[in-house]
Amino acid sequence: MKRYLLFMLGLCVLGGSLISCGKPVQEATLMQGRALEEQGDYIGAFDYYQRVKNPSFRQICTSNLRYLYGDILDAMLAQQNASDTPDIQYLLGKAYYEKAASLPQGAEIIPNTDFDSHTYFSKRREYFQNQAMTALTTATAMKSDYPEALLLQAALYEESDAPEQAIPIYQRLLTLQPESPRVSSHLGQLLYRQGQTTEGIELAEQAVQYAPDNAEAHVILAGLYAEEGQEIPAIQHFQHALCADPHDYETYYRLSQIFLYNGNLIDAERVLRLGFINNPDALSLGLFYAALNSLLDGKAEDEAKQIIQQMEGEAAQDQTGKIQMSGEDPELQIRYLRLRMKLIQRQRPYWLPCSNEEENPYFDSQLQMTERQITTLEQMLTEAKSEP
Repeated sequence: MKRYLLFMLGLCVLGGSLISCGKPVQEATLMQGRALEEQGDYIGAFDYYQRVKNPSFRQICTSNLRYLYGDILDAMLAQQNASDTPDIQYLLGKAYYEKAASLPQGAEIIPNTDFDSHTYFSKRREYFQNQAMTALTTATAMKSDYPEALLLQAALYEESDAPEQAIPIYQRLLTLQPESPRVSSHLGQLLYRQGQTTEGIELAEQAVQYAPDNAEAHVILAGLYAEEGQEIPAIQHFQHALCADPHDYETYYRLSQIFLYNGNLIDAERVLRLGFINNPDALSLGLFYAALNSLLDGKAEDEAKQIIQQMEGEAAQDQTGKIQMSGEDPELQIRYLRLRMKLIQRQRPYWLPCSNEEENPYFDSQLQMTERQITTLEQMLTEAKSEP
């Protein structure tokens, strides 16, 4: 969303320039320059704007060009002013890659009834990715063992849904950087997807060993364990990832999915609450937490109503009209105590293993006391049923 707002701000600056110039000749000049930009000729557009006679309009046009394509323009100027080298091609490819990554996608795009923004940004991203791949391919052709360029190439293939082309690049990188957590974890994930599960998990595990504090390596390994149905190590590695990066809100969501899959809505809510506390601006995470919170509140309210109705019925039969939880029905008391346990568990903070804070002993003491009460009542029921 932030990238989108910045991009739209740049477009607003551009739109404002039309109003501020106010002359048909300036509008025509702007459109000619924009045509060069759309063709990807940023040097041509820069030179064109530099020849604009009006100083303020010239400043607006060149500033807007640099705002939108500054890194690409700088790389192009370096390529123009010096002999072509692998480093220059890599910088150009990196600039295109980062420009593609800066464009909004998916839920980040705000719908527009008068403009197909999804198609526009999709095509622009594809264009910048293709330009990046062309430059990076040139860089690796000039210098075959260029780790940075190879790494970006592999990332582009992954993002372009061509993982089979990324695998040989990562394998090549593994010989150049055998202890790189990124290379090992990404290669492991791709091999796992290709059916080489054992080798894939082993590589992902190596990545964590090489870099114990690397959040991405832990997330990838946790995801593979989760797919294997090994939930305990999956949870542990998601927790390690959050210890390394508590602001990665996507990891909170993925961790909560493990609990949701097993019907453990309470721990899923606790994880999401912690994620929202650490990432108050993460709208999607906040909405998901609010929805689950509302669902559990509704369940607790329904259960409480049923308990109260049953208590009222018993009070009426007792002809006293008074509701007492210390009455003679142990099954009703157990039901009430189990509801109380759920409410206490929901309020209990979700602690990561790296947390330096000590948990309030209230939660443990209350849960243990309630559990003891339930056990006593269950024993009473068992004894009552066994009596002749």
